[in-house]
Amino acid sequence: MADQNRREFTRVAVPIDATVRLPGGIYRHGEVREVSMTGVQIAYTPPMPDADRYMIEMRLRTGGTPVEVVAQGSIIRSGANGAAFQFDTIEGVESFERLRNLVLMNAENPDAVEDEVDRHVGIRRPESE
Repeated sequence: MADQNRREFTRVAVPIDATVRLPGGIYRHGEVREVSMTGVQIAYTPPMPDADRYMIEMRLRTGGTPVEVVAQGSIIRSGANGAAFQFDTIEGVESFERLRNLVLMNAENPDAVEDEVDRHVGIRRPESE
């Protein structure tokens, strides 16, 4: 429970498709387990090769054309069945808004999510903190 209190953004469980890409065309397909405004946990096998930066693409199926959320990030925890990534950047305003809406629609307390987003500059803490 103490770990939850340290989190700056709410995590939500959403089983959506994800692809993790590395420079040189190496990639892994997987499934999102949890996502927040600052990162994502993705289940996949085999383990991801080491890299400084990963491109993460999450696809939401909404009946028609898939909606994508694209971010770049680094691994903060990994194992045989997947990894947790911290976002360094979210690619474009559209991806940011889609991610925000995904978290809002799946959160137990959407008002808390709105407050979290309002307290930050994008996905970063305001410099005054």
